[in-house]
Amino acid sequence: MKKVHCSKSADDFTAVKSRLQKSMVDIEDNAVILGMNDNQIKQLYENMLSAIETSIYAEMEHVIHAIFDSLKSINKINLDIVTNNFQQFVTHAITNYQSLKQERINILKVHNKAFQQFENALFYDDIFGLHKAFECHNI
Repeated sequence: MKKVHCSKSADDFTAVKSRLQKSMVDIEDNAVILGMNDNQIKQLYENMLSAIETSIYAEMEHVIHAIFDSLKSINKINLDIVTNNFQQFVTHAITNYQSLKQERINILKVHNKAFQQFENALFYDDIFGLHKAFECHNI
């Protein structure tokens, strides 16, 4: 069973809030973060905390990156999601934090025997592989 860090001390929240506010100078459109009130930041913090398996301090950079990455992707789609439906933004940020990043997927698939067998069958099999399909298509 995974151990979940569930400290909700005021110091932890203050540290996250401070780091979030200090980091906002690094993003183009920080109006949303600036516009968040303490209750919204606390809601974001508490929901993120439930997804963290170690400590908020160990995961701080990943959490901040997930928040900003979510903010950037939502800004492209619809800024109203953040301002009018804050819970949807919180859910997006948590999902972003929990998702495997492309670099990690690339590492995992190289070391996964089942994936390697599937890839070999898909691309290199003489009977069913894509190379065979390509040859048949060009005949």
